Amino acid sequence: MTSIIAVPVLSASWVYDIECLDDLYQAYYEGDIDNDIFSILLDSYNVGGLHPLDLAAIGAVERNDLMTESDKSFYNDFWSKYLFPLKGKAGLRRYSKNLEKFTNYYYINWQRENIRVSAESKESEGANSWRKRALLWSAEPFEITIGNYTADEGYGLAIGRFDYRPSAGLNDDSSSDFLYPLNSYYNGIKFAKLNSNFGRRFYYSEKKYDDSRKTFIGSGFDYNTDSFIGGFSLGYNRFVSEDLDDNRLSAGVNINLSADEFSLSGEYAYSNKSNGLFIRGERQLNGVNIRTEYWHYEDDFKSYNCSGPSASDYQSFYPEEQYLGFRSAQAGETGMTVKYAVPYMSAGLMLWSHSSNNNINSLYNFRFRKPIANHLRLFAVSSAKIRNENRYFWLKAGLDIKDYPIIRQSGLKLYFIDKTDLTNDKSYTFLKFSKSLKDDFTMFLNLRNYLDGYNRLFIGEEYISGSGISIIAEATFYNGVRVNVRIEKVL
Repeated sequence: MTSIIAVPVLSASWVYDIECLDDLYQAYYEGDIDNDIFSILLDSYNVGGLHPLDLAAIGAVERNDLMTESDKSFYNDFWSKYLFPLKGKAGLRRYSKNLEKFTNYYYINWQRENIRVSAESKESEGANSWRKRALLWSAEPFEITIGNYTADEGYGLAIGRFDYRPSAGLNDDSSSDFLYPLNSYYNGIKFAKLNSNFGRRFYYSEKKYDDSRKTFIGSGFDYNTDSFIGGFSLGYNRFVSEDLDDNRLSAGVNINLSADEFSLSGEYAYSNKSNGLFIRGERQLNGVNIRTEYWHYEDDFKSYNCSGPSASDYQSFYPEEQYLGFRSAQAGETGMTVKYAVPYMSAGLMLWSHSSNNNINSLYNFRFRKPIANHLRLFAVSSAKIRNENRYFWLKAGLDIKDYPIIRQSGLKLYFIDKTDLTNDKSYTFLKFSKSLKDDFTMFLNLRNYLDGYNRLFIGEEYISGSGISIIAEATFYNGVRVNVRIEKVL
């Protein structure tokens, strides 16, 4: 019998506080994001090219955020630096959370014509490990990737975009070599061919976790026209351990019908002898966007690499009760969302429940951003959640200030638990400053004053030379000193 245990729940607010690398680490240390999502975001932070659709694909922001794309503020340093087309670059990053132990990351992303090479390694306490590496070769209509890659099949019910590493039971010192780096990407070969309106893809991936090995073979097909997309995907996983040989087959059919102001899409999948369904309808009219979604997964819909839409309170399943657990956000969950968006404002409601619990959970979001003067924009972001009869509410509001000599943003964030209890160690006021001393040199200073009396100070600088070399340094003062330095060269 397969056992299920809960793992940490993603917070609905963490993404709005990521302005520097330390925020990303802090979200991980405090349990707001799990190691899988932390690893994916860290890879994107190291090499660049982080895109809102990547976040939506991992099921974090799309479920907690109301829009498909992030509405970044005027001066959100994290997003503004990493939302750009990926360019060839090589670099070194050094990070320390106590000024004693430093972790080094080395990365390169080189692209010329139809070839791209990328690699990333980590050095900590004298030990080196590969985090990610890939070689991509394209010559239309063919594209071949060797190494780490992501998949893109429908809504990810049968074949998810990522092949997550185990969510539980894996030691931090587990082996990670060139052939089998520990990450949440597929590892092997991906072949894609596009012939007019007909696309075909083939996947092979092999991953090793201590004494266990997981092999994945999959394929996807789709037919595209201006108003219709239809696809089929088939995936097979084999997980082998000392006394375990677990085999799981997944198959899915996805469809997308679109007209001028309306679209209907979804995917039906069969995995582990259970069914899963996701449907999305979207209507756009006179500047108003209304989106509705519905999903239902049976109890045994447990897949090693499913990333189908679901709520953010995921669980883990343990094949034959062995010690490694794999994330299963979907199994036994039924839910729906309604999202409403107009210029400057959006609101949404999500309801979901699990077959093992009769409680109906809910999450409400609200976002508002509107210019009130030439250089001022008022913003407010809030979220309310009721999960297993526990209540959470947070509100972040303030002013974006553009083209002002120093001040860039000011406001406050208030976090409540159980209706009225203000959480002082999460609630704070904030001020953000920046100053360009020269065309190629900028200083940043952000101050958070928490209501429990602690202050958090972030200081950063960015230097970009005409030769394509950039130096970015960040220091955070909060219960100690954490530093991050990046030196990179555009290739």
